[in-house]
Amino acid sequence: MHKLSQNQFERLDRIAPIRHKRRLKELEKRRQRRGGAGNKLHEIACRYRVTIRPSYNVSGKQSAQELDLPEHINLAADRNDLIAFVEALRDVMYETHYKVTLNFHNVKTVGGAGLLYLASEIYRMTTFKPNRINGNYPLEKDVLALMQDLGFFRMLGVQELLPSLNHDDERFRLMGFKTGTRLLQSQIGELQDKIIDGVEGISEELTETVYSVMVEAMQNVLDHAYTDVNGKRRQFPHLRMYGRWWVGAYLNRESKKLLFMMCDHGAGIPATVPETAETVGGLKFLLQKAGIVKPSDANYIKIATQYGQSQTGLSNRGKGLAKMRTFAGLFPTGELRIISGRGEYRFFNDVDGEKEETSDHSKAIEGTIVLWSLNYGAESGNADDYD
Repeated sequence: MHKLSQNQFERLDRIAPIRHKRRLKELEKRRQRRGGAGNKLHEIACRYRVTIRPSYNVSGKQSAQELDLPEHINLAADRNDLIAFVEALRDVMYETHYKVTLNFHNVKTVGGAGLLYLASEIYRMTTFKPNRINGNYPLEKDVLALMQDLGFFRMLGVQELLPSLNHDDERFRLMGFKTGTRLLQSQIGELQDKIIDGVEGISEELTETVYSVMVEAMQNVLDHAYTDVNGKRRQFPHLRMYGRWWVGAYLNRESKKLLFMMCDHGAGIPATVPETAETVGGLKFLLQKAGIVKPSDANYIKIATQYGQSQTGLSNRGKGLAKMRTFAGLFPTGELRIISGRGEYRFFNDVDGEKEETSDHSKAIEGTIVLWSLNYGAESGNADDYD
């Protein structure tokens, strides 16, 4: 063995503490890298008040992070719970490297609009971050059947658990969720036929109205949701699927209720109305004309539905929503409900005539959801049971 000289011993004594400190720093960096994602998950769980836990495979190895869905998936009373879950899922997907398992076991009820919103959000996340989301199925059989009938699993490329069901029976018709980026006359006709073709009690006037509603809803997305007043692509804080829309429809023969719903993830009406108002005398002018004292997301939606392009020049979105409001007013039980940003607007007919309701919430959705419904029979009703 080579014998060290005195100078070499002294040199080792000098550099040993330096090497030790360097090693400790490296170990600390490794520890932070291992724990950083865990800290981020804890932060996300606390921020949105959701449950996030490790998910393990059959061999006992951690394979993903499991997120619990809210018990009630709707955009009515439980709206904030659903939006908080979506925001938490989005942050886990974009801010960590983990795979995610969606736990549907505790879901007790679902509404069509809430389910469409959830499906559209998962659709775009799985498009931008493929192979990172999977999940299980609801334990409630009725919930599972409705989700499958509406095409929730099929849209997301998930195997359907129940046998293939016929979406047209003596009680109801369901049009499974669809998504697209273009407005095709043949496509709208196909969507229309799946819901109302051959249904007793559906008049020719109603058939033409449903067609017009679908055209206006899709045209709004293509013309204005993803582009600014100059026709340029908007910039968003999160990845968007430019020009994409998601639709679904439902017809109940027993209650004679027809519902069409559509979702986009564009700028949202509260962002577009102030922007386009500058071309027609300014936002203050429109607020005064509508009799609105306090600006809010809900009131911006109200402005967009009350005044069409011929009155205010509010580009195509204002024109389209005003037309949809007019279509709803043609029928004794017509209803138009719009959710965008933190705002919600509802126009409906009842025995006392036309009415409007607005409300603002603490949490905002990205984009706009439109629900257009009516009761084509003698009985009145609204779409509250399908939120």
